[in-house]
Amino acid sequence: ALSLGICAVNFTLGRIIGGREFPREASQALGQKNTAFTIYLALAYASPLVALGPTCYVLWHNLWNSWQLHVHSRHEAAQKTT
Repeated sequence: ALSLGICAVNFTLGRIIGGREFPREASQALGQKNTAFTIYLALAYASPLVALGPTCYVLWHNLWNSWQLHVHSRHEAAQKTT
């Protein structure tokens, strides 16, 4: 739940920072972190339990990106029909 909250905050702050011109780009840039290295460090120097946080963060940001792509494709499809 904590990683979901952090992910949501990062994507929301990115959208705010991006303003009207670049909300998606800034949201993606701030929301998607280099978590592979964090997962490696957690597995190499801590325990698999510690790696669950960044692993869940990867899950949440991939779900968020999939949702954004879905909404964008629906928006484009609606524009083509009108």
